[in-house]
Amino acid sequence: MDRSDWVWNFDMNYSDNTWKSLITHKFKIQSSQEGQIFFKSLEPVFGGWYFLGIKHKGNNNYCFGSLSSGKKGFPQARPMFPIRRRWRVIRIKKNQKVYLRLINVNSDLIIDELWLIPIFKFYALHKIRIRIHTTLGLSFSSINKLKSINLWRKYNKLLLSQKVKKRYFNYYYWQEEVEKDAILRILSLKEKINSFPKSFIIQENNNFSTVPDGDYVILKNCDGLISEWAIDVFSVVLEINNNCLLLYPDEDCININKKRHSPNFKTAWNRELFFSNPLFSNCWVIDPKLWNKALKNLNESNYQINSCNLIIEIIKDLENNNNSSKIIHTPFVCFHKIKDQIRSEKSFNSKSALYLENYINEYFCSIKNKVKIDIKEEGYKINWLSPARPFLSILIPTKDKVELLRKCISSIEEKSAGTRYEIIIIDNNSKDINTFDYFRSFLKKSNNQLPRKIIKIDGEFNYSLLNNSAAKVASGNVLLLLNNDVQFISHNWGLDLASNALRDGIGCVGAKLLFPDETIQHAGVILGIGGVAGHSHKYFSTEDYDFQKRINLQQEISAVTGACLAISKKNWEILGGLDSKNLKVNYNDIDLCLRSLNYGLKNIYTPNVIAYHFESKSRGKPIGEDYKKWKKEYNFMKKKWSSILFNDPFYSPHLSLMEEDFSIHLKKLNLISRSYNKFTLFNDFYL
Repeated sequence: MDRSDWVWNFDMNYSDNTWKSLITHKFKIQSSQEGQIFFKSLEPVFGGWYFLGIKHKGNNNYCFGSLSSGKKGFPQARPMFPIRRRWRVIRIKKNQKVYLRLINVNSDLIIDELWLIPIFKFYALHKIRIRIHTTLGLSFSSINKLKSINLWRKYNKLLLSQKVKKRYFNYYYWQEEVEKDAILRILSLKEKINSFPKSFIIQENNNFSTVPDGDYVILKNCDGLISEWAIDVFSVVLEINNNCLLLYPDEDCININKKRHSPNFKTAWNRELFFSNPLFSNCWVIDPKLWNKALKNLNESNYQINSCNLIIEIIKDLENNNNSSKIIHTPFVCFHKIKDQIRSEKSFNSKSALYLENYINEYFCSIKNKVKIDIKEEGYKINWLSPARPFLSILIPTKDKVELLRKCISSIEEKSAGTRYEIIIIDNNSKDINTFDYFRSFLKKSNNQLPRKIIKIDGEFNYSLLNNSAAKVASGNVLLLLNNDVQFISHNWGLDLASNALRDGIGCVGAKLLFPDETIQHAGVILGIGGVAGHSHKYFSTEDYDFQKRINLQQEISAVTGACLAISKKNWEILGGLDSKNLKVNYNDIDLCLRSLNYGLKNIYTPNVIAYHFESKSRGKPIGEDYKKWKKEYNFMKKKWSSILFNDPFYSPHLSLMEEDFSIHLKKLNLISRSYNKFTLFNDFYL
């Protein structure tokens, strides 16, 4: 069956007067008001197993399709997102017409391909097993135990579940499939390592006291329940990680019916996120000596003694003694917040903010430059002031597309940068006369206060080489790599980027980038998605409740996009700039960020800098020669960074690497590895 065997229409009842057209070429479909499109086969289809495949373009990022064998057949569904081919296994009853419905079609849809390919049953079941394994994280040994009918049902349920939830499964399913197994294994591990009994004292409700040296403190930062397995988990983690001084687990919420929901799967220790979010963790396990010392220090000060200030005091102690590596996250849900009693944003109080502000000013800033904390709905906005006067060199590669470039530079001029800057355009093979007219007018505005330069580099497009060349003539102490299709929409964007980039220990700094429809294009990069990396929260609305409000909190992240990336010139030179030999076009920004991490620098995403990025939502993977170049660079990255690409320390192992929406994954935790007769508890991977 090929594309000419299909008709398309908007009529759910398939009436005779439906507009019909052969699908013989690429074509454009105008969606109906209901956002649905219908197809049916012209003739009955021979029964058996098939691959259904579709590839379309457009901005229908939540397009969902279902195929039925006959009008009353059960829906064989899956998300059919744009750009790439989307496949699923189909089973058709003998001599039945096939009906295909696409929903969530809210803008023009361009179909490139539509396939129905017959396959053998054994191959169909093989592909189903692979899909379940890669999506749910289930082992092949457990999948192979399923009968064919149960395998088929699980496969259909898995893909159909995304119709409403846009998730593969719910949190309850994760508890049954992953958590129970992990808890059983932690209990077994506790017996194997012959752990000495550990004693814990719960401290809460601002009723704090010193503890004996042998008793660890469990500090509850809000009303909630310690899970029944928490003590066992804490005991094992502390026994194996005997240098751990501060421990925090994952957590969730629990309602009046004791139903758990809204999991908070956390990152490895993330100091920037802790600074931004006073509710970073609502449960801490603290070394007794560290606890007693913090309590004593606060008693002797004029600051209020509360849980937030105590944790800040403990973090301060660890940071001052270079012991931040002894802060450990364990990926077990060990605390359940009581939903009706979760503290509101009013708990982001000015007294705790003042204590944090004084701590940061004392230990991270010079005498002349102090931070200021603003209290926002999501948490704290920390305004960093640089000890050096920031001078930003903005590097913009371009080839014609003068209207994009004009708007980009206009946004730089119209939205106050908050700091001094220069603009360097890197012209790579421009030919349009309008481009050169704009270049002349651009240079006429150059002056000592706002220098402007144009450097011309001919030859093949090599993004890394273009920026490396421009960096050599840049006068600023901070470089800003900027795409010509980016437009700033927030003020003080230059100061926010530069002041963070000039901080000690900071590498690359990235911004919040939006598509023109106000959905998220970039809010930090997650390693491993798509094999190398993907953007977090992509296509989320700025009004959505994202995963733990991370879109709007400054935080450490493994990588940020080079579409808008700031780095001090000093660190740029230390790291050697972009790799112009192996990564000419793709992944050079990710590689730079990972080299930054490897050097011991922190990469930061800041939501305080907001810009439109006019990268098309419909842009797919390259084709032809461009595809070969992309594939070569893709393979280079996978080989070079294989040790971290699937162990992103700033992304939970419980979350999916197939999507960019923080979906839950069912991968089993690799709790321990045994080498040299020692047990190592699974924790968070670090370079």
